[in-house]
Amino acid sequence: MRVVVLGLAEGGELGEHESPWAATLQVLRGEVTLHTADEDWDLGPGELRCVPRVRHKVLARTPAVVLMTVALGG
Repeated sequence: MRVVVLGLAEGGELGEHESPWAATLQVLRGEVTLHTADEDWDLGPGELRCVPRVRHKVLARTPAVVLMTVALGG
Protein backbone atom coordinates (compact mmCIF):
# COMPACT_ATOMS: atom_id res chain seq x y z
CA MET A 1 0.00 0.00 0.00
CA ARG A 2 0.97 3.59 -0.49
CA VAL A 3 -0.58 6.35 1.58
CA VAL A 4 -0.08 9.97 0.52
CA VAL A 5 -1.28 13.20 2.14
CA LEU A 6 -1.63 16.09 -0.30
CA GLY A 7 -2.23 19.74 0.45
CA LEU A 8 -3.86 21.75 -2.33
CA ALA A 9 -4.37 25.51 -2.52
CA GLU A 10 -7.77 26.78 -3.62
CA GLY A 11 -7.94 26.27 -7.39
CA GLY A 12 -5.03 23.80 -7.28
CA GLU A 13 -5.25 20.39 -8.84
CA LEU A 14 -3.72 16.97 -9.03
CA GLY A 15 -3.48 16.79 -12.82
CA GLU A 16 -5.28 14.27 -14.98
CA HIS A 17 -3.85 10.77 -14.76
CA GLU A 18 -4.74 7.07 -14.60
CA SER A 19 -3.94 4.53 -11.94
CA PRO A 20 -3.83 0.81 -12.65
CA TRP A 21 -4.36 0.07 -8.94
CA ALA A 22 -7.34 0.36 -6.61
CA ALA A 23 -7.31 3.66 -4.72
CA THR A 24 -9.39 5.81 -2.39
CA LEU A 25 -9.50 9.54 -1.81
CA GLN A 26 -10.55 10.92 1.59
CA VAL A 27 -10.93 14.62 2.28
CA LEU A 28 -9.39 15.61 5.60
CA ARG A 29 -9.96 19.34 5.22
CA GLY A 30 -11.60 21.60 2.63
CA GLU A 31 -13.59 20.72 -0.47
CA VAL A 32 -12.49 19.03 -3.68
CA THR A 33 -14.01 17.69 -6.88
CA LEU A 34 -12.95 14.30 -8.24
CA HIS A 35 -13.42 14.68 -11.99
CA THR A 36 -13.57 12.19 -14.88
CA ALA A 37 -14.70 12.72 -18.46
CA ASP A 38 -18.14 11.33 -17.53
CA GLU A 39 -18.72 12.31 -13.91
CA ASP A 40 -17.87 14.69 -11.06
CA TRP A 41 -18.00 13.99 -7.33
CA ASP A 42 -17.93 16.92 -4.89
CA LEU A 43 -16.34 15.83 -1.61
CA GLY A 44 -16.02 17.57 1.75
CA PRO A 45 -14.37 16.86 5.10
CA GLY A 46 -14.61 13.21 6.15
CA GLU A 47 -15.96 12.01 2.80
CA LEU A 48 -14.31 9.01 1.13
CA ARG A 49 -14.58 7.92 -2.48
CA CYS A 50 -13.13 5.02 -4.46
CA VAL A 51 -11.10 6.48 -7.30
CA PRO A 52 -12.33 5.29 -10.69
CA ARG A 53 -9.83 3.39 -12.85
CA VAL A 54 -10.19 5.86 -15.71
CA ARG A 55 -8.42 9.17 -16.38
CA HIS A 56 -9.26 11.53 -13.54
CA LYS A 57 -8.09 14.62 -11.70
CA VAL A 58 -8.70 16.25 -8.33
CA LEU A 59 -9.59 19.95 -8.17
CA ALA A 60 -9.51 21.94 -4.92
CA ARG A 61 -12.59 24.17 -4.55
CA THR A 62 -11.16 25.51 -1.27
CA PRO A 63 -7.78 25.03 0.39
CA ALA A 64 -7.79 21.27 1.00
CA VAL A 65 -5.92 18.35 2.48
CA VAL A 66 -6.66 14.88 1.10
CA LEU A 67 -5.51 11.37 1.96
CA MET A 68 -4.91 9.02 -0.96
CA THR A 69 -4.55 5.31 -0.31
CA VAL A 70 -3.36 3.08 -3.14
CA ALA A 71 -3.25 -0.74 -3.13
CA LEU A 72 -0.09 -1.42 -5.12
CA GLY A 73 0.12 -4.41 -7.40
CA GLY A 74 -3.42 -5.63 -6.84
